[in-house]
Amino acid sequence: MEFLVIGKTIRKIEARSAREALGLNPDAINAVPYKKTVKKLTPLDLSIVATDLETMLTSGLSLSEALDGIISSKNDYTVMIFFEIKTDILSGLQFSTALAKRKETPPLFAESVRAGEDSGQLPQVLRTLAVYYRTIADVHSKIGLALIMPVATIIATAVVFIYMLNSLFPQLRSFAKDAGITKFTGVTNFFFMLSNNIILVAIVVAAFVILFIKYKDTIMRYLPFVGKAYILLDAHMDIFLIASVLNLVLTAGTKVQQAFNYIIPSIKSKNLKEALKQAQDRVKKGSSLAESFYSPSVPGAIRNVVEVGERSGKLPVMFEKLAVSMVSNIDNDVKVIENSMPIALTLILGVVVFALLGTFYYTYFAIIAQVMGGMK
Repeated sequence: MEFLVIGKTIRKIEARSAREALGLNPDAINAVPYKKTVKKLTPLDLSIVATDLETMLTSGLSLSEALDGIISSKNDYTVMIFFEIKTDILSGLQFSTALAKRKETPPLFAESVRAGEDSGQLPQVLRTLAVYYRTIADVHSKIGLALIMPVATIIATAVVFIYMLNSLFPQLRSFAKDAGITKFTGVTNFFFMLSNNIILVAIVVAAFVILFIKYKDTIMRYLPFVGKAYILLDAHMDIFLIASVLNLVLTAGTKVQQAFNYIIPSIKSKNLKEALKQAQDRVKKGSSLAESFYSPSVPGAIRNVVEVGERSGKLPVMFEKLAVSMVSNIDNDVKVIENSMPIALTLILGVVVFALLGTFYYTYFAIIAQVMGGMK
């Protein structure tokens, strides 16, 4: 196995001396494997890192010591990244610059840290980042758990569909053949055709299940009962993102127009995204935030907060309060989705099973009726 240290590959036998040269405790960590694949840090990873760094910096540790604390915590992918960041810092780079070099960390994280370094408020910025990414991680986790049932239901429905085509309809065809019946309705002929090509049907159904799992977030927005809750969740997530990022940049002393570069790519609503692009242009021309956000596509909650915050001179505080209130709304949205999911799935499963069983029994009784008619 090979290991990466300051951009050079060394053998395992050399790892201890290299860590000593970097000023790290050679017994505190194991050598960190070099990985060619780039895996972005998850919101949960970023939240944990921001929380740990903020705690250690607030307790009086230097940044170097705080990073040693992150590195020595456990030997995983996060540790490998910050091990290499530490080597960049020891070579003379700022923490934010070392973060910006990494594809695994989002630009918002690196630029917020840079603003915190410049303003001398790095612990406070890290605390805000921790709250922001923890909320994102919680939402992803809850939605992921809520989607376990629909995925399982779709798989179960696919299994039932394949079983009925492969088992019941061939029996029905054999029964009809014995009764001397060869003419069926169009729907019945369609299902007989599917049962004759069961391998192809199985491949198509498997592809459908895979596509559902891949695009489940988009599909859920069109389901009955659940769709409206998903759309509302997207709206509240957009507001939370705007409020959190603007709170971050204003607290850290960064230019407001820079915040739009981090907000716009993550906005779900197309209309809001376009309105924010226009707002960014107005800010660049010198307009106030209240003037820039004056658009029907910008949520009223954002416009109200900006107007009150600019008049009172407490814009960061107002954005922080709005972000906190959105967390409560997001939790309610997730609960609605969790409660509505069984109803929507029952409808979907019921329609599929009813179509199969209805066609089967309709054909079955039609055959019985023809047989009985022929016996008279």
